[in-house]
Amino acid sequence: MENNSILCDDITDFCVDSFKYGVFFSFNIFSVLFNIFNLVALKKLDKSKRNAYFWILVNIGICDILTCFTFSLAVSCELNRLIVTLPALGQNFQLAATILLVSSFFARIYILAIGSYERYMSVCHPFSVNSNKLVNNIKVCFCIVWITGVILMTSVTLSNTEEYCFGEFGAIPAKLNKQTSIVFGISVTTAFISSAIYSSKIWKELKRMQSRNTVPAQDDLVAKRSAQYIIIASAALYLSYIQTVISAVFNGVGDVPIYLKYW
Repeated sequence: MENNSILCDDITDFCVDSFKYGVFFSFNIFSVLFNIFNLVALKKLDKSKRNAYFWILVNIGICDILTCFTFSLAVSCELNRLIVTLPALGQNFQLAATILLVSSFFARIYILAIGSYERYMSVCHPFSVNSNKLVNNIKVCFCIVWITGVILMTSVTLSNTEEYCFGEFGAIPAKLNKQTSIVFGISVTTAFISSAIYSSKIWKELKRMQSRNTVPAQDDLVAKRSAQYIIIASAALYLSYIQTVISAVFNGVGDVPIYLKYW
């Protein structure tokens, strides 16, 4: 590979599995369309019913749209084959895609953490939720999360770009720099612990509610369903990244198992 190339390996190894790329691209485009449809449906909801949980769903949808759309572009064979012939454009595209991906994931995990806290207050402390400052200012909290995520992840992603290159997954770097990995790891761990603590408390309270009420009231049923959604969404998100975490650990020690590297 020449010094001015943005490819990690020889051109013959680039974008070799078109079927896998097609599956990734199709799945993510479907997710984008589904979330757009969901946001349109949420927009039709009466303004009087746009509570904190409504804004949680809206922000989760925005995160999913950004992540899936960016990932679709980053792994698109046709786009990547064009971009690798233009090194300057390719490098800028890779950096922009990486920043969007890590920023949207940062936002997603903290939106879910805030959502877990909001559902915890609604389920476990229903008489205090209306006076809770975080719940009452949840839109401000989400704005802070988005701004912090973009600024923080842009700073660490651009702090060292020497090893970024186009490889198996197109514009997505095979390995982030140490600064990004450390900040990302701390962020995920903090958000995960917060979500896990509040989710466990919610789950226990839901069990107690079920044992107290043979026929739950409508408000209790809504609280139960919305709390279950947040728990399931959090669990699904973190479970889906188990392989990524394992791969990152092996990557750090320089020995990535073949079944993880080429999954």
